Amino acid sequence: MDNHIRGGYSWSTNQYKNENEDDYAYQSVGGTAEGMNTGKQNTMRILKKYPAELYPNSAAAVARAYQRDGYKDWFLPSKEEMMKLYRNKSAVGGFSDYVYYWSSTDFSAYNAWIQYFINGIQYYFNKNYILCVRAFIY
Repeated sequence: MDNHIRGGYSWSTNQYKNENEDDYAYQSVGGTAEGMNTGKQNTMRILKKYPAELYPNSAAAVARAYQRDGYKDWFLPSKEEMMKLYRNKSAVGGFSDYVYYWSSTDFSAYNAWIQYFINGIQYYFNKNYILCVRAFIY
């Protein structure tokens, strides 16, 4: 099942006007986890900070809005869930090797974790980069 969401999305809001405003791009969401079975909670935490109604093109919002085969409970995978997807990419399918995918794991005010599917390396990237999103469901 190909759950790669077409297009590119930023992790954050891409707002730069005033760093004291709630929508400022560089803020730590705080409390996101890296482990298995934490992506859904991370996604909800991100959306609480940056509501999908205001930021419908953020990585968390597009993952949460994804619908396929009657399922509507999708989310942005955590760092470890992304690694599991990488390790099982041939069985899962639909991945583009030369692409970076966002995880739901916050690294800092400026960065969040990503997964590179050509070699399995995980990096933290600037939250305003435009990268790919892969929806996940338990």
